[in-house]
Amino acid sequence: QMRWNVQYEDRKMKETGSYLLDVLFMGGLIIASICDFKKRKIPDAITGFLFLTGVAALFWMPQPSIRMRLAGAFIAGLPLFAAAVCRPGAVGGGDVKLMAAGGFFLGLSAVWDSLAFGMALAGGYCLCLMLLRNGREQKIALGPFLSMGLMFGMFRSMGA
Repeated sequence: QMRWNVQYEDRKMKETGSYLLDVLFMGGLIIASICDFKKRKIPDAITGFLFLTGVAALFWMPQPSIRMRLAGAFIAGLPLFAAAVCRPGAVGGGDVKLMAAGGFFLGLSAVWDSLAFGMALAGGYCLCLMLLRNGREQKIALGPFLSMGLMFGMFRSMGA
């Protein structure tokens, strides 16, 4: 009886910790989106905070493994980094760090969906701008779209 209660309490504490981390992660994404929308810059403090939620998740969320989290960070940041290097000004460093931090939190399998969803949203928005306002030279904040993609990936990995 006593052993079962300890296991139940341990599992309950881990679930509560993972929910808290999910809320903190989403809060960080919302703040990053607002900053990027208003100032076209995602502060390093916010991407650092998001990365730290991934580090804390190592203790409360056994999956994905640290190996999959590192792969997620690398794979999520790499395409944006390549775009930033190949065409300066197309993608900002904050966007690269945002996706890398999100990839570390979510892991490799969930970050693919996140990146695809976020970029599809941004592409759809740009298409609407082009059709409605002839906005070919207009710059957009990519952070809010990437954040929505990361939230999509998080909810999808939860099974929601």
